[in-house]
Amino acid sequence: MIVEDDDFTRLMIANSLVSQSVEVLASCSGAVEALEQINTLKPNLIVVDLHLGIGPTGLDIATEVRRSFPKIGVLFLTSYEDPRVLNPNLPELPFGSVYLNKRNVNQISVLMEAIDTALNHKSWKAYSHSVSRPSNSVSSLSNSQLETLRLMAQGLSNAEIAKRKFVTEKSVETSISRLAKAMNLKADPSINQRVHLAKVYFRALGIDPGEEN
Repeated sequence: MIVEDDDFTRLMIANSLVSQSVEVLASCSGAVEALEQINTLKPNLIVVDLHLGIGPTGLDIATEVRRSFPKIGVLFLTSYEDPRVLNPNLPELPFGSVYLNKRNVNQISVLMEAIDTALNHKSWKAYSHSVSRPSNSVSSLSNSQLETLRLMAQGLSNAEIAKRKFVTEKSVETSISRLAKAMNLKADPSINQRVHLAKVYFRALGIDPGEEN
């Protein structure tokens, strides 16, 4: 079963699965409809987006599924590089669920491997290592680093970030320097480091910030 709020993406996923002889019992755009269909159809697996617009998230659906139907496999297929980008306060993904970035699905075999992993209830963290990730992946960042990156991408100054995080400006400067190192950004006077880091954050959101200068 597929849960995806974008009509075109939902159709593409369904067609791709059908082409691999996978029976798609239902395709839903929201949480309420999805939970009703899951209760009725009891699929072997749900493929769910993390962000479903206003209202419950894909994580809310997956958590309820794992509680009520622990044998149902859960595959998150989302544009978010890391679930913490959507909300740093999100709870842990349900045990045995798989997390796959849509950008990594460059062929159907990647999706099918993820489905097989989810059906066997292997952890998403274990599976994530088998999927190629860019060298500047935000998944390697701590929660504190990711929060600094988010605030920077919102255009806040070092002073404003320091105030939000109850730290000194010097601490923020050090954090940004470590962020650049973690993101493998080499010092280059022709490149605005803050702009470059902001682009990394927007890409993690699934938003194309345009070509880098």
